[in-house]
Amino acid sequence: EERGFHSSICTTFDVDFGAYEAVALSRLRGAHCTNNILVADSRMLTYSVDGRSLPRLAGNKYSVVGITPSNGGVFHPKLVLQLGESSGRLLVASANMTSAGLGGNLEVVGQVALSAPDGPEMGLLRSAFDYLDALIPPEAEAAREQLAWALRRTPWLDGAVPTGEVADADGAVLARFLAH
Repeated sequence: EERGFHSSICTTFDVDFGAYEAVALSRLRGAHCTNNILVADSRMLTYSVDGRSLPRLAGNKYSVVGITPSNGGVFHPKLVLQLGESSGRLLVASANMTSAGLGGNLEVVGQVALSAPDGPEMGLLRSAFDYLDALIPPEAEAAREQLAWALRRTPWLDGAVPTGEVADADGAVLARFLAH
């Protein structure tokens, strides 16, 4: 519900479209975050629309992208990257975008938030953006356009050098973004 973000990119293994649209998306949009992308495991997307919950707002209020890992495994990260003109934050969680994950289960969430437009978190947030950008395949044209739109409206991110970590003034590492 925090304001100041125009874009969100959420990743999940499992998705319940009813829960995502009613809980996460409604709060994002209520806070004026209107450029939203949901990325999920492609097999779980197929399962989700096969009788569980059909998306009502996909393609209109947000984009959905299915990911099939090249190693034959599952796509399992749970990230929420929120971007704004002068703000940004990365949430790393254990929760799927399901009713249980959003409101029923006991879940863990960590946050790295931009403290200032030139804060030390810029490099880590840029690394997260680059990771998510690399996930979205070229054929997901709407989502690719949304990423480009977000980057154009996030000047601090556009100029950030990806470092994958946040360090304090003494050089001690406070947080790292590890993705492979």
